[in-house]
Amino acid sequence: MSTRRSQDVFFQELFDLLRLEGIADLTVAELAKRLRCSRSRLYAIAETKEELFLLMAKRYLGLLLEESKAVEAAGGDIVPAIRRYLDIGVRASAQLGVPFLRDLDATRQGRRLFDSYQAKRGQGLARLVEQGVAQGMFNPRHAELVAEILMGGALRIRRTRFLARTGLTLEEAFAEFYALLLHGLMKNAEGSGQPAQKHWKGDAVPAAAPSPAAADTADAEAAEPSDITELLLKASIRH
Repeated sequence: MSTRRSQDVFFQELFDLLRLEGIADLTVAELAKRLRCSRSRLYAIAETKEELFLLMAKRYLGLLLEESKAVEAAGGDIVPAIRRYLDIGVRASAQLGVPFLRDLDATRQGRRLFDSYQAKRGQGLARLVEQGVAQGMFNPRHAELVAEILMGGALRIRRTRFLARTGLTLEEAFAEFYALLLHGLMKNAEGSGQPAQKHWKGDAVPAAAPSPAAADTADAEAAEPSDITELLLKASIRH
């Protein structure tokens, strides 16, 4: 006689299936067959397969937020803390297959779920940045702006079309993004040779005249807005 799996074990097996294959191409009958369970057990969790998918996604993202809060509450040296905090997102993204991301992005509920998760992650990062500034580890930067950059960047990076165009995995894209974010905050970053200046407040800093080639490039970019500009504008409206 087989032993009924605990709900935690069953949820993990269900999530492991969904994180790789998503939900769009699976029926409830196929889920039951793959998980070696009855359809009634699945219907006891959610009435539809879409609700089941969202429930598992919410559970997974909730666990990541709990882990993020634990890092934030642990204190200690701020730079290692931020690395650990950001690594949570990188490691998490490595587990999710393209079908899962596609299905999460396919519905309003899924997008709201991910955006809410990312907003909370951004708020936690902002608090860590504020600690870094207070400790003298970081240049004075607007912590909420850093969080907004994180949310906006994540909105664009997770798009499957972007990943396909760049040839990056989601893990690689987030690792590059986080490295850029973190090192852009460091005082006297290696190779810069110049101290960072506080430009986010006060008078504007005069800019050097652009070269003719740079001016031509700038004119072309101004005439043809990029996809990322449109997406970030949408993100700012939604948030």
